[in-house]
Amino acid sequence: KRQVSANSPWSSQLIMGVGREAGAVLSPGTPLSGIEHVLGDLDLVLVMSVNPGFGGQAFIESQLAKIAALRKAIDALGKPIDLEVDGGVTHDTAPLVRAAGADALVAGSAVFKGGDYAANIAAIRAGSCGNPPVASTTPRSARTTPGSAPPTRAPTTRPPSPTSAS
Repeated sequence: KRQVSANSPWSSQLIMGVGREAGAVLSPGTPLSGIEHVLGDLDLVLVMSVNPGFGGQAFIESQLAKIAALRKAIDALGKPIDLEVDGGVTHDTAPLVRAAGADALVAGSAVFKGGDYAANIAAIRAGSCGNPPVASTTPRSARTTPGSAPPTRAPTTRPPSPTSAS
């Protein structure tokens, strides 16, 4: 199963060329090395902390090391790349995920469980808000906000297709 295209650098540049933000997703089995070659071209990286497919799964704790390593790599670039985590986020795991360096958390089952959505969201926020990313050096104010222009990047030339005639 191929998760990262050889044309990923070109793809992210094409996406940004039409005024949109480019992102990548790392499933639990995909190492950080799978996106290192395009990390500087991205606006967002989503780390899946469960195997994609259905809700209610338990958080895979080994993803904390991946989140921390990704935060370190993002900060080394000095670019405003958002680090989002999806899967198994609860009031118990939110502080761990934030401490590892995530900027944004996605919670599904933990929000809807029991029917008291507001209380569930408050519990997740209470757990995560007291734990800013430990390694983050990119200030939130430097990141793009909805409605603002995406960062400008130099265009990349698409690599020649192996099927194109010279």
